[in-house]
Amino acid sequence: MRLALKTFSRNTRGGAAIEFAVIGPAIVILLIAVTDFGLGFYRRMQTQTAAQRGAIYATTASGFNVAEVSGVITATRGSITATPAPYTFCGCPTSNGVSAIACASSCTIGGTSVKAGAYVSASAQTIYTTIFRYPGLTSPMTFSATQVVRIQ
Repeated sequence: MRLALKTFSRNTRGGAAIEFAVIGPAIVILLIAVTDFGLGFYRRMQTQTAAQRGAIYATTASGFNVAEVSGVITATRGSITATPAPYTFCGCPTSNGVSAIACASSCTIGGTSVKAGAYVSASAQTIYTTIFRYPGLTSPMTFSATQVVRIQ
């Protein structure tokens, strides 16, 4: 019996299988988490791209049409919505973005007075539900993006 126990304790066959059985589940969980976060970031990028496409379409179209710009935003793959709906406004560029003002007003830029420009705001929104619940993260997550471009 003692000889069999000594032989068994020195036998190293199957050690890799035991190590994999211990480490394997952790590797699989990490792989799922990395894939889940990657899908979330991809969804966020799709939302940003949809808003950009809507804004670009507004600059190239012959006149602003809410339905057409919304259609371009929602044509992106997935369940992306044009929320809030695209709209036009008059504004002046500032260091913090574009300040909305009355269309008949003028802007002071670099010491000169210029007519307020016409802008379009195109927004996109989607919801991403993670595969698992992660501590510190809410699920589902709402991703939204807004692009503002000058059309004249």
